[in-house]
This record gives sequence, structure tokens and C-alpha cells, in this order.
Amino acid sequence: MQSAGSALRISAASLRKIMGSSQSLTSTLLNYVHTFMVQSNQTALANGRGRLDERLARGLLMWHDRLESNEFPTTHELLALLLGVRRAGVTIALHELEG
Repeated sequence: MQSAGSALRISAASLRKIMGSSQSLTSTLLNYVHTFMVQSNQTALANGRGRLDERLARGLLMWHDRLESNEFPTTHELLALLLGVRRAGVTIALHELEG
């Protein structure tokens, strides 16, 4: 996890057992995996072709969707690490987005 919150977990063996007896759960999980793979591919493409400010904006919007909050408990350093750039670049990009 990259931010505070709560989570649940289940062992792989238990999940396989439950999936074996529930076609609807299996279908739902396979739909999730498909959606996650499509989103991952789109993110990889955007990260390879987009400017830093575009990549940062996309990342912040995705984070906003997941946190369901207008507050981002993070640092420029973490954002730089996630985007693979220098911290100073994140600071400049954030100032551009704020403007």
C-alpha cells in the first residue's frame, strides 16, 4: 500500500477453493484482471510518450480516484520515485499544474 488505509487479505489456496465453487466470483475476478491489464498497458504507453506534467496529472487523477479524497498524503520525493524523474522536475511540473 502506498497510502494509509485498511485492506483485507486471503490466502491463495483459500481463494482458489472459493473460486472453484463460485462461477460469479471467478468471472468478476477475471473481469478485474482484464481491466487492470488494459489500464496497466495504457499507463505504460502514457508514461513512455507523455511529458512529465501530463504523466504527473494522470497519476494524481488515478490516485484521487482510488483515495476518494482531495488530500494527497505524499511528498515530491515519492512522486519523483514513482515517475522515475528528479524531485526538482516534480516541483516544476506541480507549479505548472497549479497555474
